[in-house]
Amino acid sequence: MKKLLLTAIVILSSLTSNATHVLGGEISWRCLANGQYIFSMALYRDCTGIPWTFVNETIDIQGVPLP
Repeated sequence: MKKLLLTAIVILSSLTSNATHVLGGEISWRCLANGQYIFSMALYRDCTGIPWTFVNETIDIQGVPLP
């Protein structure tokens, strides 16, 4: 039993891992005069963290009546 535990400890201690994370973010919106909305997102991350591509997206919301 001790040999098995020692072997497991040696194997697990030899593995390396790297982690990156997103710290948080904010989502906000503006209502336009024609009843449409503009959503904005701010993402907070480490400078050397997860790479993020910044592209504009069109959101199509269905099943919700207009104001």
